[in-house]
Amino acid sequence: MKSKDFIFNLKGEMNMAKNNGNYFTSSIGKYNTEDFVTLMTPEEIQRDAKRIFREMIKGKIDFAKYGKYFQDPKFTDNLIAICDSEYRYNAQNNEALRFYDLQFPGNQQVAYNIYTTNILSYCYGIISSRLQQVKSSMYENIGILTEIPILLRDYRNIELK
Repeated sequence: MKSKDFIFNLKGEMNMAKNNGNYFTSSIGKYNTEDFVTLMTPEEIQRDAKRIFREMIKGKIDFAKYGKYFQDPKFTDNLIAICDSEYRYNAQNNEALRFYDLQFPGNQQVAYNIYTTNILSYCYGIISSRLQQVKSSMYENIGILTEIPILLRDYRNIELK
């Protein structure tokens, strides 16, 4: 086994890297080329965005290996568009639910939805800010993306909607 086949978790324990089922390996296989982004339409990138975001949160993306895709403006800009849209959607829903809860307090489903939309808007906000930093660095500062799984470690099991 090569040393790059191992990753270390936050406690310093060594685990096998799980890159077999991530977005990039499956897309390379699907398009049969490592330059698959050039073959994709913006709509296809946007459709795959939530899967990419989930994998970013869970730490399934090795940015040393797959960071080159985030240097492609077409790829990163489409991810930013979806992330910003999801952030606004969840933030607006959160605000509306909070207003509703002020008028009609005590509904447990509303309280749960407030909690969920708050977490979702936080997650999308973190991802968006890191992607924006990559864009503002002329698509060079890919290392900033490695902070996402650390910042969002408490939300690894959240279902991005």
